[in-house]
Amino acid sequence: MTLWLLLPLASLALLSGAWRGRAARKRWAGDLAALLALLLLCAGATADTPVKGKGASGPALALVVDVSASMAAADGELARLALARRELRTLVSLLPAARFALIPFAGAATVQVPLGSDGDALLFFIDQLTPGQVAAPGSAPEEALALAAEVLKSATGEKAIVLFSDGERTLPERPPQLPVGLPIYVVPSGTLAGAALPGNDDTPRRDDRGEVIVTRLDGERLQRFASAGGGAILPLGAEPAVTPLLRRWGASAPPDPTCFAGLLAAVAFGLLLLRQLPAWPRRRLALISLCLFAACQGNELPSGELAFAQALRLHESGKVDAAATAFADAARLLEGEARASALFNQGTLLVHQNRGEEALPLLEQALLLLPGDDDVRGNFILALRAVGAERGGGFGEGQRSSPGAGSGELSREEALQLLEGVKAAPAAPVGDTVQLRETAVARDW
Repeated sequence: MTLWLLLPLASLALLSGAWRGRAARKRWAGDLAALLALLLLCAGATADTPVKGKGASGPALALVVDVSASMAAADGELARLALARRELRTLVSLLPAARFALIPFAGAATVQVPLGSDGDALLFFIDQLTPGQVAAPGSAPEEALALAAEVLKSATGEKAIVLFSDGERTLPERPPQLPVGLPIYVVPSGTLAGAALPGNDDTPRRDDRGEVIVTRLDGERLQRFASAGGGAILPLGAEPAVTPLLRRWGASAPPDPTCFAGLLAAVAFGLLLLRQLPAWPRRRLALISLCLFAACQGNELPSGELAFAQALRLHESGKVDAAATAFADAARLLEGEARASALFNQGTLLVHQNRGEEALPLLEQALLLLPGDDDVRGNFILALRAVGAERGGGFGEGQRSSPGAGSGELSREEALQLLEGVKAAPAAPVGDTVQLRETAVARDW
């Protein structure tokens, strides 16, 4: 409905009061003139209203994407790089005012798209990202971060690096120092459990002993990247991992001034119509409106906290399945430590129900958010061992045999070895200059 449709509606409604006499007709004419003037003002306010778009100034973001061979591994239904491309498209599409640079890397890094604001061109190159497109074998995330810092050095305004990687480093040389004063937001690719490394014929690659090579998330390295410059880990979940970045840099559309003007005209129309009523009904309607308004002003908790509290109540009443579902809803709505708590609670309930396969990714996300929490680590170990028992004979396809493997579950030592990838670690020392070089690799994925 346009603003001008309100005018005939207002005329018909206000005309109902004209029969009451000369004074009523004068009041009706004055009210109609006031409404017409308001509609004209609203129409003028919405004409040629500038809307914030691609030309506006936004953050400068270097998108650093791992395209090494390990990113072809699929820890779930989709390959790691396919999930990264989906997150990248979401970020670029919903931040039209930002400036982006695209830096794919394997054993070396390259600037594929210089820093700029052409989102359509950037999306084209994102869709073309494939494992192995950078000729240098191996994986060198630190060198890629150093190159991203160089790209952002001359950028103005707020700037940050967004890294999409499993964190594995396969070059034998000591990594360069991390950038100074530049936040690094990390979207982890892969899982701690790992996945088989695919070969050229889509069958799992095997080592010299004929065993399947498993590539795993290096959570410790990724946590160090995020901690170095005040960034954060952005784990995958029910909503896009980049959602916190979208909230920070204003991905939501600006308010439509036409809608605001229409609402203002509708309110004015209601008030003018109310003025046509006799005094007592008018007072009664005003009193009812005040009571309704007061009833809607309760001190309610945010929706995420409400879902969390509801989940606790369901658990206390013995409704475990419903509680797990409510904790999942809370995790989608909460952030930071509160989200980690919801994920931990949901995963814990699933572990107690012998649903280790479902619990493992939830506890893994909680562990990435709270890497030093003993409770999360302990329940993650329980989930790992439960999964080992469900799969039979150890955990992870192609895993080398060791004491405890083959017993139907992971040994505590094996589980702790997997956990080493996510424990908290201090930031590495940083420096100003880094030299990129191509060298031999210890592993070529």
